[in-house]
Amino acid sequence: MVRFLSMFIAPVITVRTVVLGSMVGFLALASPSFSQPIPAPLTNNAERSAIEEPQKAEHPLEQAQRAYDKHDDAAAIKILAAFIRTTSNLAELVDAYSLLSDAFTRRGEYQRAVMQLEHLLSLLPPIDTLGIHTTLQVTTKWLQRIARLHTQQGDLVSAVDTMLREHALAKAEDQERLVAQIETMLQTQLTRDDLHAVADRYPTMFPGDAALSHLIQRYDHAGNNEFFSMEQLVNRLVEQFPEQKSAQVAVTRLNTLRVQLQAHRYIIGVALPMSGPLAPYAKDILTGIRLAINQQQMTDSLGIVTIDVAQQDRTLIDQVTQLQADFNPIALLGPLLSKNLNALAEWAEYYGIPVVSPTATQPAVARHGSFLFSTATTGTLLGNAIAQYAMFDLGMTQFAILAPDDPYGAELSTVFATAIAQIEGIVLATVFYDPGETDFKPYIQIIRDNDLKHDGILLPPLEGEEGEEEDESYFPGLDAIFLPDGHKTVGLIAAHLHYHDMNVTLLGANGWNNSDLIRYGEQAVEGGVFVDTFNLHSPNTAMQAFVRDYQASYQSDPSEFSALAYDTTQMVLHTIHQGAMTGRAVGASLRALHQFPSLSGPATMTPAGTLNRSLVVITVDQGAFVQLN
Repeated sequence: MVRFLSMFIAPVITVRTVVLGSMVGFLALASPSFSQPIPAPLTNNAERSAIEEPQKAEHPLEQAQRAYDKHDDAAAIKILAAFIRTTSNLAELVDAYSLLSDAFTRRGEYQRAVMQLEHLLSLLPPIDTLGIHTTLQVTTKWLQRIARLHTQQGDLVSAVDTMLREHALAKAEDQERLVAQIETMLQTQLTRDDLHAVADRYPTMFPGDAALSHLIQRYDHAGNNEFFSMEQLVNRLVEQFPEQKSAQVAVTRLNTLRVQLQAHRYIIGVALPMSGPLAPYAKDILTGIRLAINQQQMTDSLGIVTIDVAQQDRTLIDQVTQLQADFNPIALLGPLLSKNLNALAEWAEYYGIPVVSPTATQPAVARHGSFLFSTATTGTLLGNAIAQYAMFDLGMTQFAILAPDDPYGAELSTVFATAIAQIEGIVLATVFYDPGETDFKPYIQIIRDNDLKHDGILLPPLEGEEGEEEDESYFPGLDAIFLPDGHKTVGLIAAHLHYHDMNVTLLGANGWNNSDLIRYGEQAVEGGVFVDTFNLHSPNTAMQAFVRDYQASYQSDPSEFSALAYDTTQMVLHTIHQGAMTGRAVGASLRALHQFPSLSGPATMTPAGTLNRSLVVITVDQGAFVQLN
């Protein structure tokens, strides 16, 4: 007797019920062995023994059930996986996959548990074979389990999708219950991103309308800084669901909010890719902006309007022009990318609105327009800072550069080499590799060969105790290697350098600033030094206060982008406090910014429109980041 039978008839062995009973007819069709005539009782003991002895072997399903009951999920999964490959009996397969789902669920492997149940649904025979009533019962039961599993793993959008599949099969009263459940989930459990996903999946039907309505409420509750996002959603709700009462309510609320915003004395625009692949960075920036504004307590006189520059249906210029027409902002914070910043040069000049990007790293932004500014950590700033620290503080004179052949690597390599030459140091070799490279031996050999032409030493192999020659010994003459790349690649390069006896100090920039650097590089990155504007564990009191306030406001740690945006916003607010009342006045005040107390130290705006600021110097010490200044 297998586990599946217990779902439908009085059980012979103790197992758990998975689906509703009443499928006796189905079992007869799916598994003919269960409908054979019952043989006459055997009266001969020897004959009975001969027949019964082979039946003493435990069925694999019973073995798996016993292992599961003992909480040995691994054993149960192993038994079931092997059994599935050996049977074509539908009833047994259903039992096996159901128990597999239970085992994976208890292990917390919810996606694998879902896969088993989805496979169960695919095993059901056609309705005309099974009977519509029983089919609906069984399918509903398994869909409910799938929805619960999606919820347990935090995939609430998939949970909603599954509940809608159940809704399509349910009776009227059950449909009403499911609609109410989905509404509650949308209102209380789904995040903004989840609601956006639901709205995108169901653009013409429930729950797309409900998702849009709840999104509008979320943006409305966030305050005036979400006006443009709210406006886009309201327009979408009206277009896709014009008969919805909530659409007209949303339009009225939007008009009220517009009037309230226009009443503010100052408006700051924010242009960021709030959707799409760059959205996580944009959200970090927006949290930094909000924190700076909230600390100023200017809510009565200062309004924030955010536009999503990732929208494909409108150009960036069209969006900022509408922003200017509706609200005439005193400044525009953003955009994220240098190319978008450059695209706003003529617009900013024409309207006299300074555009200040916390992340656009291109040098000399003022060359494109006098109302363009960047407070980002530029390659010029990073390359000069690490070069100066290496020579002045560490006393180094001889270097090599190993960099990716991309704009980031090229810029930092050039800046670093130029700075070293100006301080009368020497770069023995500059070697570029293809981004994504994993074998660095050839590049290391080039550096080694150049080093040996100067102060590097290569000793010939010595004869060992048993007449065997040892490897030749290499002693680098150079002091350090500059590695301007991300933490993953740097960790890999460091391991290669250590293997090839290139045991020198490693120098880097902000791409290193990730704790995973130590995980990837281990001991090979020990003693490495890099520079950045941000250190989460900085001893600097201003940075500590920022981190503390950010954690209290958002229940998470700030990123470098949040810190840069916070500084940028504080600079703009500083100009307002100094008396700037128009965009042109804010621009003039920003150009004159001198020794502003940023989170990393005094900051001054350069004639190039970029910010010259102090950087923090960080080393890897005993498997941890330690700030040196």
